[in-house]
Amino acid sequence: MFKTSIRFLSNLLSAYNLSGDDRLLSKARNVRDILYKAFDTPSRLPIPKWDFHTAERGDKQSNPTGLLLAKLGSHAMEFTRFSLLTKDLKYYKTIAYITDLLSKTQMKTKVPGL
Repeated sequence: MFKTSIRFLSNLLSAYNLSGDDRLLSKARNVRDILYKAFDTPSRLPIPKWDFHTAERGDKQSNPTGLLLAKLGSHAMEFTRFSLLTKDLKYYKTIAYITDLLSKTQMKTKVPGL
């Protein structure tokens, strides 16, 4: 999830922003749709090591109890930018939920406020 988002989705959106070529936005939409399925969990948090083939077969995947912060928050820029470009708030709302969770726990960490 993390690497696919920062390498594929991010680069497709950057290339689209520079060129305006709608084919790049279409490819970004394909990648985004694949990534979005990993957020379909009871907690609404993404499955960090989501297996595309397992999902394609329709088998359920579980979310671990602990998630790395970088992996959890890494989709914010890409999903937000995609929502801005397509005017589809579904992707922004997915990330806003995670941002709100992080904000609520900010002062409860070992380094409060960080």
